[in-house]
Amino acid sequence: MPSAAPLDPGATLVRVDEDIELRMPAEVDAEAIFAIVDAERRRLARWLPWVDLVPDVEVERGFLRRSLQEAAEGRSLTLVIWVDGEIAGGVGLPRIEPIDRCCEIGYWIAQAYAGAGVMTRSVAALTTHCFGELGMHRVEILAAEGNRRSRAIPQRLGFVQEAVLRARTFAMGGFRDAVIYSVLDHEWDAEQGRGPGTERRRPWRRPQ
Repeated sequence: MPSAAPLDPGATLVRVDEDIELRMPAEVDAEAIFAIVDAERRRLARWLPWVDLVPDVEVERGFLRRSLQEAAEGRSLTLVIWVDGEIAGGVGLPRIEPIDRCCEIGYWIAQAYAGAGVMTRSVAALTTHCFGELGMHRVEILAAEGNRRSRAIPQRLGFVQEAVLRARTFAMGGFRDAVIYSVLDHEWDAEQGRGPGTERRRPWRRPQ
């Protein structure tokens, strides 16, 4: 996976704006991340199957350690969202296919920052990074059909809805249909941070 940016623990890989940055994970982040996940476990686990696989901070620390190794190998990319010096969630590329020049973006956010535009901007900036520094041709987002907030991100950024995949994701003990969205490199406006079918984006507002 080509990248001119540092992969050092805690290094800023993508600067979203003056308030938001996407940093490489570091083991010292484990306690803060686990505290969010544990406090909001019920909300997050409704859509994210990995939540139940993180029972304690040591498991989270091990995941962050493996994430750095996988990033170095170009297999995946895990990033921590920082807003004004505080951890707000995560975004990354759980699947990278270098031969096909295709990757998938996944994300989660703490309740305190939900609905503030943080994730929309983070995903837009990461998409630009994928087409620029990583040389991707296609970026995908997969969201459970019933997860309206998650689906709103690609819709807002102009990703194209392609299909509904039957029983594609598993969470809370059951399979769920998922919607796949995509955008191609020639469709993405890097300066505006949007694709061809973009809804008007709301201005960013600082969480209260």
